[in-house]
Amino acid sequence: MLINIFGDFCVKSVENLRFEEDLTRMLQGAALNVVNFEAPVKAAQAKGIEKIGPCLLHDENVPHFLEDKGFGLVTMANNHAMDLGGESLLHTISLFENAVVVGAGTWDEAYKVKNVEIGGKKIGFLGLTHHEFGVLADENEDSVGTAWMLHPCVDSVIIKAKADVDFLFVLPHAGVEHEAYPLPELVDLYRHYIDLGADGVFASHPHIPQGWETYREKPIFYSLGNFCLNPVEKRERPFLKYGLAVSVEIENGEIQSKVYYTKYDFETGTVDLTNDDFIVNHLAKVNQTMTNRQAYLKEVDAYCARVLDEFGEFFAKAGYYEYDTLRFVKQLVRKMIGKRERPNPNYLLHLMRCESHRWAILRGLEKRK
Repeated sequence: MLINIFGDFCVKSVENLRFEEDLTRMLQGAALNVVNFEAPVKAAQAKGIEKIGPCLLHDENVPHFLEDKGFGLVTMANNHAMDLGGESLLHTISLFENAVVVGAGTWDEAYKVKNVEIGGKKIGFLGLTHHEFGVLADENEDSVGTAWMLHPCVDSVIIKAKADVDFLFVLPHAGVEHEAYPLPELVDLYRHYIDLGADGVFASHPHIPQGWETYREKPIFYSLGNFCLNPVEKRERPFLKYGLAVSVEIENGEIQSKVYYTKYDFETGTVDLTNDDFIVNHLAKVNQTMTNRQAYLKEVDAYCARVLDEFGEFFAKAGYYEYDTLRFVKQLVRKMIGKRERPNPNYLLHLMRCESHRWAILRGLEKRK
């Protein structure tokens, strides 16, 4: 019984996208292929919601493309699933005619463990995300959205589901983007899911691959990176084109996982498996560092201090402080000519409500004392 699990997928259009031979062979050889569907398909007349960050979308052919390539389960528990509102989310789910969708929809659907039967075994999947715009945080909400990874109901959902399935996999979407190491709070949380009964945790969101470990004989992958995602930013980020493809083999009640590396060439539109020394050596170093608690925390503290400086712009745009002299002068000039930038409280909400951001900010502030 072989299950392949991939990271983030978002290309808007699949017109020029091509899966190469090794990847195609891998997909065809599995009983189930799983991927994070990073953006919705736009419903008629839909508009982007009020949020911070870009509103992403796929065209209507993308769900069929993935199903045709052999993907039988997608998670939409992510920070872009609700970019075009609830109607677009439901429209997107309806376009998957054969694949199972987890982590999104109405309250009951979002927090429901979806089961797939393979070889006489029942495999359960639960999609979860950190708290950005579109999360269903109130059980009484008469709306649609995504499942929140820290909602008080999640523990009982995992415990109850484990009693009904042979194997249970959790698919979280969380972390600090573009950083190679998971936050310690996420390490604790994903291990907690294993303690509750999950048989594996396969996370996404940072958009680059992070390290992995075996905890209580169960695999935890802290970020699978990008499977196939066109970069939104113009900045060169060499790791964006790489991802992890994890093959989970279940035999005689035991789980074995094998790691493959994927590479998406933005210019040619091709995706395939790779053994580039660049990514292989990088992740070997990351995994080695994570075995040394002191060295690992040093890396996390360093990027939290750096992220705190980057988030300073968000605090300023929320109207709470001027993060540098240049911005202060610019705002003063704008005020004098009647074009003052109005504070947007959504920036502060974006930083404080999302636990990945909040944990990074608090760690950065602690190190500045």
